[in-house]
Amino acid sequence: MTLYEITEEFQKLEDLLMTGEVTEESEALLNQLMTAEGSKLDGYLMVYANLKMMEEGAKNEAARLAKKAKTAAAAIDSMKGRLAAHFALTGTKSVTRPLGKIVLKSSQGAVELDVSTDEIPEEYTVTKTVTTINKKHLKDCLKSDMPGLREDASKYAHIEEGKQYIQIY
Repeated sequence: MTLYEITEEFQKLEDLLMTGEVTEESEALLNQLMTAEGSKLDGYLMVYANLKMMEEGAKNEAARLAKKAKTAAAAIDSMKGRLAAHFALTGTKSVTRPLGKIVLKSSQGAVELDVSTDEIPEEYTVTKTVTTINKKHLKDCLKSDMPGLREDASKYAHIEEGKQYIQIY
């Protein structure tokens, strides 16, 4: 019996008990449903525990692999640094080998400021304006008892009903 079916049977039994009296048959059905529900919930808890362990194991594996990738990236950077130093010392610009090609390139370079940003003329600046919605204030207005405040705010937003959720310990 599924949890959905158990829930439906509980609802039917509740309707029956509200309209009639408690019989041995209805009491037996109640005990049967409670046993089935307990067994089903125990199953859910076992599956939940297994999934939590699997999730934790996957997170640990992801962390291990991320560390491994970071180590490999650092080794690659170190090798490239040694190759760049070697090419610079020997005056080599490019080498082609059977496994690949190595080229010493130069970046365009980054702009480094020699003065504080306050000293830079406006012609070298860009002004950015960022507008964000103050949702806390909007929510406070939507909940307000002050005449007009709630009505004005409700032209622009509404409060969604809170969602229910399960927490398992």
